[in-house]
Amino acid sequence: MLHVIAIGLGAAGYLSALLTAGLVIGLGVFSALPPSERRRMIRWVWIVGPIAIALEINKVQLDAVFLAGGDWAAAFDFELLGFILEGSAGQSLAVLIVGVVMGVMTGFPGVMPRWAAAFGVVLVAGSFGLTGHSWGSANLWLSGLVGLHILGLAFWVGVFPPLHHLCLTDRMAAARLAHRFGQIAVWVVPALAIAGLVTLHQLTGGVIAALTTRYGQLFALKIAIFAAVMGLAAYHRVSLTPALERGDARAAIKMRQSLRVEAGLILAILLVTSTLTHLTGPGSG
Repeated sequence: MLHVIAIGLGAAGYLSALLTAGLVIGLGVFSALPPSERRRMIRWVWIVGPIAIALEINKVQLDAVFLAGGDWAAAFDFELLGFILEGSAGQSLAVLIVGVVMGVMTGFPGVMPRWAAAFGVVLVAGSFGLTGHSWGSANLWLSGLVGLHILGLAFWVGVFPPLHHLCLTDRMAAARLAHRFGQIAVWVVPALAIAGLVTLHQLTGGVIAALTTRYGQLFALKIAIFAAVMGLAAYHRVSLTPALERGDARAAIKMRQSLRVEAGLILAILLVTSTLTHLTGPGSG
């Protein structure tokens, strides 16, 4: 039961952190968004940012429960929590908190310069590389590669809320956003794929060899789901985005439906990722 909670908590933590970083990226990259949509995205950041921090704290508390052999009272054992926070989990949490706070402050005009918000996004992404199997491998550049992978995925996740909403309220603005996203995604997709494959190779000693392990098989499942996401993205770029630009109302409906499916696939990827972190390791059979 604890493992199920850990996997769910991990996936929720990933999602909230990715959404926080992705929305901040979107606010900086998609400058042509309607003012009302930008305000809506800022409100999203204000909500999901604190949630990301709270979930990360909950993960530390759950680690304490694991160390105590399933004793839930350990979640409030400050001595044990302090011991955990002395390690990489504490470093990751501190970096995440600073990054999220800098991202949340982007919603206050004149308080936080744009470069600081961008640095906050980098910190959020970098926090993922400070824990888990990449950090344990003691390869600093591999942790950086994980952070780069997270940045690309955050950019992808961050476009979902505004695009989904604009398809309902402003189809032409949705078309412009989808078109601009597609232009950037052409570069993001290869980066995501290369980062994922290189990470797998470095952690397991080879992609082919990895497929003989449970870790490698789950990683392959993650890549397969991501391939399905890419298929939907191609459908958006080739078919739905041009239809949106022509003002086709049916395209807006189809885009919203497709985005929901794509979001479900992303959630599945995060669940597999959380499972990889909690139940397996690169060397597991």
